[in-house]
Amino acid sequence: MMKNLLIFVIKNYLIPVIMVLVIVVIVASRKYNITETDLESAYAEELNSYSWIQKVDTVQGYIFGSSSLRYGVSSKLLDDSNGHWLNLSKDARDPIVFYLLLQKYYNFKKPKKIVVGLDPWIFTKGYYYHRMQLMYLDLDAQETFRMHKKDPSVYFTKFKQIAGTYIHFNTLSKAFVNNEIPENYGSIVLNKGASNFQEINESWFEAKRYHWSDMQFEYLKKIKDYCVTKKIELIFIIPPKRTDYNTAIKKLFTEEHQQWWQKINQCIGGEKIVGRFSDLSSYPQNSIFAESCHLNGNGQKVYTELLKEQLKHPEIIEPGYDFY
Repeated sequence: MMKNLLIFVIKNYLIPVIMVLVIVVIVASRKYNITETDLESAYAEELNSYSWIQKVDTVQGYIFGSSSLRYGVSSKLLDDSNGHWLNLSKDARDPIVFYLLLQKYYNFKKPKKIVVGLDPWIFTKGYYYHRMQLMYLDLDAQETFRMHKKDPSVYFTKFKQIAGTYIHFNTLSKAFVNNEIPENYGSIVLNKGASNFQEINESWFEAKRYHWSDMQFEYLKKIKDYCVTKKIELIFIIPPKRTDYNTAIKKLFTEEHQQWWQKINQCIGGEKIVGRFSDLSSYPQNSIFAESCHLNGNGQKVYTELLKEQLKHPEIIEPGYDFY
């Protein structure tokens, strides 16, 4: 009796479940092409949340970056008689969203300048963990297997995204619109005590484990080409880092930084750039940094004044540029 029941369960339940799991793993192990239309659909709600841009009277420039510029630059302090600077930076934000925002809102408020922050880790596939699930489709079999350690749901997430391209999971209408201009035009003050300086390890990059994202460099070049077409002045920024952090990553990630800078030169070499990791090394670090890469309120004021001067005298991106 028990033997027959066991056979019944295996044939009717266990085998089908195993087959489904095998299909999910096989399908989700492939790398898939992500189109610009796919990205626009996936990020539609996030892009609509910046509709307040249309209400700003005069725009001088856009600030694109990740958290280092979101907390590191004060839009109002950067403003001048030519108009407002809009800080469109966000935690873990990448060149893909920079480009989508620029393309969506340029015709409403034409900026005279664009500044783009260059933090190395936002160009890694490991950072897909912090982004839209659609980005997992850019992982190949090996990268997907390794991502499983960080995100156990990666296979099912990829399978859902793949299925969504056929049954329209990703084409739901995103109606959210934000018309309220934020205080300080998107800049945020990080009011917290100094911390997070002893956590420097391989998880900061993981470029060897997950590799670099060619898509991010591709969209960085798209920003460059768009600015050339529209005659917008484009300047790239190396945001400052805390001194002990800068020393540690220079020692731990020399090879990764060389790879990153080589790729940067390949897609935007010859463009304008300002800044170095060590720009604020002369200040007491606990007085200006809240975290290794994040400035506090005082640091934001100090760095914005420095950046205002740096933007008047940009250098050129070239292989020998010392970003440390």
